Amino acid sequence: LLEGDPLKVDQSALTGESLPVTKHPGQEVFSGSTCKQGEIEAVVIATGVHTFFGKAAHLVDSTNQVGHFQKVLTAIGNFCICSIAIGMVIEIIVMYPIQRRKYRDGIDNLLVLLIGGIPIAMPTVLSVTMAIGSHRLSQQGAITKRMTAIEEMAGMDVLCSDKTGTLTLNKLSVDKNLVEVFCKGVEKDQVLLFAAMASRIENQDAIDAAMVGMLADPKEARAGIREVHFLPFNPVDKRTALTYIDSSGNWHRVSKGAPEQILELAKASNDLSKKVLSIIDKYAERGLRSLAVARQVVPEKTKESPGGPWEFVGLLPLFDPPRHDSAETIRRAL
Repeated sequence: LLEGDPLKVDQSALTGESLPVTKHPGQEVFSGSTCKQGEIEAVVIATGVHTFFGKAAHLVDSTNQVGHFQKVLTAIGNFCICSIAIGMVIEIIVMYPIQRRKYRDGIDNLLVLLIGGIPIAMPTVLSVTMAIGSHRLSQQGAITKRMTAIEEMAGMDVLCSDKTGTLTLNKLSVDKNLVEVFCKGVEKDQVLLFAAMASRIENQDAIDAAMVGMLADPKEARAGIREVHFLPFNPVDKRTALTYIDSSGNWHRVSKGAPEQILELAKASNDLSKKVLSIIDKYAERGLRSLAVARQVVPEKTKESPGGPWEFVGLLPLFDPPRHDSAETIRRAL
């Protein structure tokens, strides 16, 4: 990236991370990612297989790792070779020094032992068995690149899978039941409304889209108010804010963002900070992200004014919901 403002880039196809990441001038943006917000000049330094995405695909395609099934076949082959070698040594000792047979008769016996000890039919039997397994998998919609993968899956101990977009919908949502309210007289629905008011769906931001998506009608985020100024998310403040005028002509400001930033903005007491951080830890234990909301009154009625004291309103949990068939898929895999 050359000169310009920071970009917000969606790298979920590469990293599995649902939230966009911020890229500054001088950093690299990889092929396969999507620009969500911002404008900047850039120079292309790699294409095709030379890109990060291409190198990753090449590594997967050119893997030479020996599978479990191949190890079993190698062990069988080594056992046969050792058994044949030991048997031939014993046969030679018995036939010539002990029984004193003729050279020609002994060679015939050794050839019979050698040919009989080699599992000639094993490759054919294995190929037919694997082909039948591949055919049955194809009937269930699976694609097998290597037939040996069928046997390797049967001996699998740990199954690792991508989460974002595979087991989940790659679409952030809010668990309304877990919303925490820290302001008297405010309901959970109002916390969601404040968060939606401090969002702009036009920015194509994943969090903003999730907040507005929780409303019955996206127009509710601007219903009965007049927008004066919107502060978009930036990596320094780590929050968004909306200055608006309500139906009574009073000026207000709402903000949502990283809980640490909102706590600092509201000059929260130690007790409140500890309580909020403990709830954030509980969210994290369940794999949920946290988003904080605050509000203030702007008595000066100007968008540049700092306004009155900020009030910490609530905490929202964000999660990427699983696909409807994820549980059944995992159960069948086990």
